[in-house]
Amino acid sequence: MVATGTGFAPIKGMLESLFAQGSIRPIHFYWGVRHAEDFYCHDLLSEWQSRHDHFQVTRMVSRPDASWSGATGYVTAQVIHDFPDASAIDAYICGHPDMVFSLSDALQGAGLNPEHIFADAFVFAKAKTS
Repeated sequence: MVATGTGFAPIKGMLESLFAQGSIRPIHFYWGVRHAEDFYCHDLLSEWQSRHDHFQVTRMVSRPDASWSGATGYVTAQVIHDFPDASAIDAYICGHPDMVFSLSDALQGAGLNPEHIFADAFVFAKAKTS
C-alpha cells in the first residue's frame, strides 16, 4: 500500500478493515510527504506496528529539513527498490496523480500484472469560470 499526503485516508480505511477481519497477509505501507510535519496519526501507525507483526511502515519525506532522520526521496523509487520483482504482489496506491501513474507504470515494468493495481489518483478540479 502506497500513499502520498492525504492519500493516507483511504488507505487507513482499508487497513482498518483488514485488521478488523483478522487478516495476516503481509502489508508494507509506504507513506510519502513533502515535509515531516505533514504526517499525522503517528500513534495509530505505531500501535498498528506493535500489534500486527505482518504490518510494516516506511515513512518518506521528499523535502526534509535537518531535523528529519528517516527515509528521504520519493515512494516510487523506494517501492521499486524494495520490490524489484513485483509479479507476486497487489498494489493499492492513493494520492497525487503523478505518483499514482508513475508507480503504476514502474510496477508494471517490474512484472506486476495491471489487474493487481488498485489506484485512486487525487485529480485536481478546474476552477469554475464565469
